[in-house]
Amino acid sequence: MKEFKMFITFGIIFFILQLSFLYTQEILDKGRFSGFMFGDYYYNILRDENVASLPFANFKDSKDQNGFEFRRIYFTYDYQISPDFNTRFRLEVEQFSLLSNNKISAFVKDAYLQWKDIFHWADLIFGIQPTPTFDISEYVWENRHLEMTIVDLYGFIGSRDFGISLKGKINRDGTLNYHFMFGNGSGNRPEMDRYKTLYANLLYKLNSNIYFNLSYYHKYQKPVQNRYFTNQFLKKDEDLLSIFFSYKHRDKFKIGFEGFYNFVRNNFNDSVAQLYYNRNMLGLTLFGILYFSNKFNFVARYDYFDPNILKDFTNDRRCLYLFGLNYKPVDKVYISPALLIETYERTTKKSYKPSVTSRLVFFYIF
Repeated sequence: MKEFKMFITFGIIFFILQLSFLYTQEILDKGRFSGFMFGDYYYNILRDENVASLPFANFKDSKDQNGFEFRRIYFTYDYQISPDFNTRFRLEVEQFSLLSNNKISAFVKDAYLQWKDIFHWADLIFGIQPTPTFDISEYVWENRHLEMTIVDLYGFIGSRDFGISLKGKINRDGTLNYHFMFGNGSGNRPEMDRYKTLYANLLYKLNSNIYFNLSYYHKYQKPVQNRYFTNQFLKKDEDLLSIFFSYKHRDKFKIGFEGFYNFVRNNFNDSVAQLYYNRNMLGLTLFGILYFSNKFNFVARYDYFDPNILKDFTNDRRCLYLFGLNYKPVDKVYISPALLIETYERTTKKSYKPSVTSRLVFFYIF
């Protein structure tokens, strides 16, 4: 009789363990679809007739042009292979990714495998993945649907690259974090040479309200032949250092600052002096978000950009002003009127009208 009871008991335990195993497998084997879309109706209120010829101008389309556009669509599939391995596949659609017939097309934004806890407090990621440089600043800025962060806006570094990275925390409570990456440096495009890019990011997160982030990247590039000296090759490598800080006071307001210095070797060719000059770019951004309630907030931002801070290069600075209002009627839906103004420094011969664009943005998450 005792043996029979023990048999029944062990049978029940075995049955429960099997159910638990099957349930766990079911959860792990289930993927998850998600994504978001943002688009707008825009109207170009003001443009200078010569704005298309200005380098580093962000708004070069014509005055009075207007229309509806999708500026970004993400469609994401996340799949958990096991407790230690996650995958992500994401497609992106944006207004200027066009097929030969000028129809909007999709491309691979993310395709990576994440090995969680490959060693203590660290994850290894392989594939097409977010680069470390402005991952934090974009997350804290939280208004990508209004405009990109300043480093992303001027296109120095792609938001994605194909490579391998190590990401984790330095201390137990996670206030100090790191993210290092070794990548092709060609973004979502195939690699066509042997030159690679190194990324490094250090984040100090005192709490959910205070962020301090330091990022650096070095892009190795193929040397070019000096036009003025035979058999002499010049380096074209690029460095970028950025600093980001933000502070949020409860649910009342948030302020943030980001600055970057970009150094490109032998970027400018002076055919008269027969010399090559380095390009030393400087950019600064300040933003503030005022939270009226969980449904309304007001956004203001100022960007300053100098394409070359050397004294021989003047009258080329750009400033961007952004004002926006976010209305969230329900969770995951935003309706955001915005005004963007870009101004251009006067040259010795000419002044330029500012570019003024209004947008009514619709942003929704699914």
